[in-house]
Order: sequence, then structure tokens, then C-alpha cells
Amino acid sequence: MIKGLLTFLIITSSSFALFAQKVWMIPNKGQWDERIQYSVDLNGGKLYVENQGLTYFLSDAMSHNHHDGEETTHETTKYHAVKHIFPNANKTVEIQESDSSSHYFNYMIGSDQSKWKS
Repeated sequence: MIKGLLTFLIITSSSFALFAQKVWMIPNKGQWDERIQYSVDLNGGKLYVENQGLTYFLSDAMSHNHHDGEETTHETTKYHAVKHIFPNANKTVEIQESDSSSHYFNYMIGSDQSKWKS
């Protein structure tokens, strides 16, 4: 119980810190599940912004062990997803984007060119 509460408090406080500064939010143009509106890169994972909440997708893949000057990675990777739903969230919210960038990403999903997104 205490461990779960501590995890929740750390994630919640990191959310406030994240949105207190400018972040790179990648809009969903069809390259991800339709529930995802934006993706934000985090150290060790992703934050998916959805209409009624946030989903954190976290991994320990970025952590390393250092022994005798050699760097080794974990043999197994652990993943965690934490979903935060905002109760009574407005389902018909209008998203207004600002401060767009000329930078873009390409997503080539399979060999069907109709599924490729820029």
C-alpha cells in the first residue's frame, strides 16, 4: 500500500513538473492507437496524453550497471504502464496547438504506404 502510494505521488509530482516547462509533444496523426492525442518522450519511457487522462509507459531498459569500468545492460527488461484518468473530464474538449515546430517525424508502418505518416 505504501509503495503504491509513493509511486503515485512521484508520478503525479513529475506530471506537474513536466507541464511547468515546455516539452516536445508529438501529435498522433494515425501512427498510434486512436486514444492517444500526443506522445511525450520521458527519461526511461513515454507519456501518452489522452482525452480523459494520461498513460505513463515506463521501462528499465535505459538503466545500466557499471562494474570495473565496463557497462552492461540488464538481460531482462521490465515494463510498467500507469494510467491516470481525470474523473468527470470533458469528453468534447477542443485542442488548440501552438508553438509548432518545423521538425517532423516519419512513421513507416509495414509495407502498406497508406499507413505511412509524416
